[in-house]
Amino acid sequence: MNYPVMIQVVDEEAKLEPLLPEIRRMVDDNGLVTITETFAV
Repeated sequence: MNYPVMIQVVDEEAKLEPLLPEIRRMVDDNGLVTITETFAV
């Protein structure tokens, strides 16, 4: 049985950018990758 999974990562863009091709390969057409800019207040 497949259940929805959400993984959230918070870090600097420069550290996450190199991971995106591998993440996109893993989710393929069966998932969604979103990127949201956040700000500390």
